[in-house]
Amino acid sequence: MLANLSQEAGIPDGVVNIITGRKAGPLLVEHPDIRMISVTGSTEVGQNIMRTAANTIKRLRFTVLIDLSHKG
Repeated sequence: MLANLSQEAGIPDGVVNIITGRKAGPLLVEHPDIRMISVTGSTEVGQNIMRTAANTIKRLRFTVLIDLSHKG
């Protein structure tokens, strides 16, 4: 949906890239040509990305999701 909205808004191809999956993330974080990573996920995922990204000095932006629902 976000990719479709980006195209409809006229954002050029390649500016917004949405990649999902457990295998793609580490490859992107480790790649020396990737300069910035934006992540939405758990604290554990964020910590792993920070450790890995430190080896290639990346700019990082994190979105923290807090579940306020009471299940039980």
